Amino acid sequence: MGQRRCLRKLDVWLGLCVFVGLAGRAAGESVFQVKDINTVTGHSTPKELTSVNGAFLEPSTLFFAADDGVSGVELWKSDGTELGTIRVKDIVSGPTSSNPSKLTRAASAFLGPGRLFFTADNGVSGVELWISDGTGLGTHMVKNINGSATSSGPDNLTAVASGGLGPARLFFTANDGTTGVELWVSDGTSGGTVRVKDIHPTGSSSPASLTAVGSVLFFSADDGVDGRELWTSDGTEPGTVRVRDINAGPNGSGPNFFTEIDGTVYFRATTNALGSELWKTDGTWLGTTLVKDIVTGFGLASNPTQLVAIGSTLFFQADDGANGRELWKSDGSGPGTVMVADINPTGSAFIPNMFPGVVVGTADTLFFRANDGVHGDELWKSDGTAPGTMLVRDIYPGPTDGVVATLTNVNGIVFFGGRDAPGNWELWRTDGRTAATFQVGQILPGPADAAPSELTVAGPFLFLSAGGLDGVELYATDLVFLDGFESGDVGVWSSASIDGGDLAVTPAAALHGSLGLSAFVDDTAGLFVQDESPNNLFRFRTRFYLDPNGFDPGEANGKLRVRIFIAFEEEPNLRLVTLVLRRKAGQYSLMARVRLDDGTRAETPFFAITDAPHVVELDWTRSEGPDDTNGGLGLWIDEIPVSTLTGLDNSASGIDFVRLGAMSVKPGGNGTLFFDAFESRRERYIGVYP
Repeated sequence: MGQRRCLRKLDVWLGLCVFVGLAGRAAGESVFQVKDINTVTGHSTPKELTSVNGAFLEPSTLFFAADDGVSGVELWKSDGTELGTIRVKDIVSGPTSSNPSKLTRAASAFLGPGRLFFTADNGVSGVELWISDGTGLGTHMVKNINGSATSSGPDNLTAVASGGLGPARLFFTANDGTTGVELWVSDGTSGGTVRVKDIHPTGSSSPASLTAVGSVLFFSADDGVDGRELWTSDGTEPGTVRVRDINAGPNGSGPNFFTEIDGTVYFRATTNALGSELWKTDGTWLGTTLVKDIVTGFGLASNPTQLVAIGSTLFFQADDGANGRELWKSDGSGPGTVMVADINPTGSAFIPNMFPGVVVGTADTLFFRANDGVHGDELWKSDGTAPGTMLVRDIYPGPTDGVVATLTNVNGIVFFGGRDAPGNWELWRTDGRTAATFQVGQILPGPADAAPSELTVAGPFLFLSAGGLDGVELYATDLVFLDGFESGDVGVWSSASIDGGDLAVTPAAALHGSLGLSAFVDDTAGLFVQDESPNNLFRFRTRFYLDPNGFDPGEANGKLRVRIFIAFEEEPNLRLVTLVLRRKAGQYSLMARVRLDDGTRAETPFFAITDAPHVVELDWTRSEGPDDTNGGLGLWIDEIPVSTLTGLDNSASGIDFVRLGAMSVKPGGNGTLFFDAFESRRERYIGVYP
């Protein structure tokens, strides 16, 4: 029944393909291929995905390396559209690759656009340091550090703030052919690219684990005398010093995993007596101390790894010699450094060397991959307590691993690559609840793995590299939320007001698929589902299917309206966007309303609809600043753009959560409303369900 209802609107949809304008891609795709970059040899294999900020109020740009099958592997950029996905420069003309690598964003001067540093081989100077502003002319080698065709091998590229309003500096390691592998710094110019210090005068100090902490660089280096120890640098030779010889003698302590919390840097270091344990430093000799000897005994080690800061708490994994490798936390004190939970009672919960980035934190929750000995490697979360450390979902039921790719935080929602069956390695998302952990679209129809990787946020999009029908290409999504009605309940939603079952998922309400949301009104109680995914969005699009289904808002009592969709700011609680359904003399119509900063409202006219299924879409944009009038609201009905409100001053509030259902019901209201196929995004037009 739901599919027949949608087909009534098929003629409207077919007539608006030009209006949708998505370069041949279906409007309804939650995850879409941005561009088939390589139409010659099959795979462009995008890699090194890196977001570089634009100028003030301008969106970020994605840079990456890709092979178009003609020019080899070169530098590309994308704004999330097919036309805006272009090769920046063919550094080595013809099919030979320059192989851009180690792409690193560095902030520019105050409010200015960021800059991209990377390494590349132009076929003449070897692998050297390059810079790009996103244009061909602005993409050039910074300096031939080695001074010949031999590569200087720039590595460990790390941007460090200037400490003022100036552009960030780039620290890196390189070999100039004379002093070995040492620490270098660059301001993006040839003259401003210099060796910071020859730390090892008779060889290479090989700086490693470069980490920016404010305007200072922390790193490890070997001076040839005391082994690899903890160093800091402000970018000058006098300001590049060893902090402390933690492990006296030539062996060094090998510090790494530097992680900063409130001015304190935590790290792992190894001494002959204590083994490999957790340390901390404030950048001074006296302030560099052991946090806790987790495994006591000469030379015994807990080997802490994967240090992550969540607020003022440090999370990490360690092996105390009794419980295996488990999740730990620290507040910087010995007593405050404890195991959070014994996730795997029969062994270790973690792989000793997890893939980089599989641990990600939202504002107050740590998400990570772990194995409890029963479910395989799956998605877990923790609030720092044993009861609050739990399996989010057994994605691949049984002992087979379900989480197989990098976790990425997108405005409080975690996206990751997951597999729930053989040949179905696809993109997933979660807000930490089991019901709200689900697959996002189908990049590659099975049985075959899309294997999403390189998840990177730039502008309104989450970009990824994945294998689709055109090979491994660039994909993206701006998805905020999907309704999950096909699961049979409203569990995907953050909350719901069901009034004893008057709001329910039923087959009768299906307007797409087999299940939809039914709101049975027999009193004035509000019936709605609520989604809290938006989280202060500056732009918000939503699409849902609506069938009035004979609903009466109380016409006999002079009550003609009911609110069916509201977008709110949380604090203060304000209605920012409202969609109103009206029935007057038996005729249904829809009107959209938006709140302005002065407390007044801008409204569209009422647009007549029939007592039948319809596709409704809203596009809300927040103005850029106080007194700016570039906010807007668009309304589509059955994919026809019926109204656009422009010139709005509405910068004060962002959308935090939304509700869908029957709200502000008046006495005499009765009947049942049907809703289905709710989806929200950050930018792209949604249209009918694919």
